[in-house]
Amino acid sequence: MLTDLVAKVSKAGRITAEDVLAFRRAYYDDGRITDAEAEAIFRANGLCADSHPTWAVFFCEALCDYIVHQKEPHGHVSGDNARWLIDQISADGRVDSLCELELLVAVLEQAKTTPESLAAFALQQVKEAVISGEGPLRSGKSLKPGMVDEADVELLRRILYAYAGGGNIAVTAAEADVLFEINDATASAPQHPAWNDLFAKAIANHLMFATNHAPVSREEALRRDAWLNDTKPDVGNFIAAMVTSLRDIYRVATFKETEAQRRRREAYFNEMKAAEEISEGEALWLSDRITRDGILSDAERAALLFIKQEATGIHPALEPLLAKVA
Repeated sequence: MLTDLVAKVSKAGRITAEDVLAFRRAYYDDGRITDAEAEAIFRANGLCADSHPTWAVFFCEALCDYIVHQKEPHGHVSGDNARWLIDQISADGRVDSLCELELLVAVLEQAKTTPESLAAFALQQVKEAVISGEGPLRSGKSLKPGMVDEADVELLRRILYAYAGGGNIAVTAAEADVLFEINDATASAPQHPAWNDLFAKAIANHLMFATNHAPVSREEALRRDAWLNDTKPDVGNFIAAMVTSLRDIYRVATFKETEAQRRRREAYFNEMKAAEEISEGEALWLSDRITRDGILSDAERAALLFIKQEATGIHPALEPLLAKVA
């Protein structure tokens, strides 16, 4: 049924409000989308530049549900599913419409975990729009290339926060690199004030948070959610064990720790304390990244000041740059 509708709107070259209602009826008839139907919906979106505003809402809702909740592992986006999504929305390496970009961000926000490549791809789309001054983010705007506006900052924030929602608390090296590329390309032009704040805190987060990121396999995804479906009598013991584990990390005054639990808690906090210190390697990386283009931008100044204020220790290799912002 969905494929028949795609054929109809493709021939007309437009999608009306009535067409969107027909798509919704066909989709919600069984609440499922096949692989062929998902690809057909993408084709309709690509072929019909003239579409009613309600189409974008349906497009995002249906395909986000398909990718995140219908494809296995349910609730998570696998590497294969991420590659499929990227292929569908960027045959030429770029996202060509705002509804495709919104779908990409919605998937990042709704999935429990996603591959790092998907968040990096989303950040790249913002970077290309900022640098080139073209693309769906620039539709209807008169910004010059190399300008970061408030909408760009908000979209970057959504992408970074969405990926953190999968348990990846620290900003990754790939994300930090894209942020520096955006900053380098825009350093000579005045930017929206929110950019400096976001850049400073994201780079500080990358350097000062302990991380143990690893892709989640299908087996791991299912294992994490298995207890939710467990109706056996011992499920209460499982939940109690979870509470005990939390107490191991966050000390509760009424809880008496064992020696092993004390060691684990102290190891955790020692790791966090060490992460809040800027090591030699981190200092050299940051110094190289900031001086690479020969410009100390306002955003980079903000990052250095933030790190100087928040870090529990800073390696001397960063002192020459810190002296410039003292």
